[in-house]
Amino acid sequence: MKKSKSMWFLIVWFFWAFGKDCTLLYSYQTTSDFFVFNDLGLAPLFFILTGIVLLLNLASLIYMLKPKVVGLKVALGALAAGVVNTLITMGLGLLNIEGMKQAYVISRESRGLHVSEDSLALIFTPSTLVLTVVASCAVYGLLAYFLTRNRAYFEDGS
Repeated sequence: MKKSKSMWFLIVWFFWAFGKDCTLLYSYQTTSDFFVFNDLGLAPLFFILTGIVLLLNLASLIYMLKPKVVGLKVALGALAAGVVNTLITMGLGLLNIEGMKQAYVISRESRGLHVSEDSLALIFTPSTLVLTVVASCAVYGLLAYFLTRNRAYFEDGS
């Protein structure tokens, strides 16, 4: 079956998400996500959640390239896991915003990127972090919409 533009968009997104998860696991010590979990003694949970999301994103990508009926459920599951991971990470991060800010600075500096104090003051507030979660969940919702709109793509591939 021919892939629609929205299906190509989903393939690119899941490819990016898989790559992001690989990078997150590879360079975990310099990420603010890991800091959030490690600061509370929950480092294993970081690896479990990130690993689950990574595997679901990879499986989704495979089912998008070789469609099967189960692929739609796997991809929706990957999005749901991404939402859960985002909610848990940000929820824990709100417990230590200052620590999360410092981890962010260390992460950017370790990659040779500039850190603006003005930006830090704007980004690391409870309201901005909650807005970030809402925006992230909206993106996941849009992706779920595109997936369900392409249901026939998965059904025809079986």
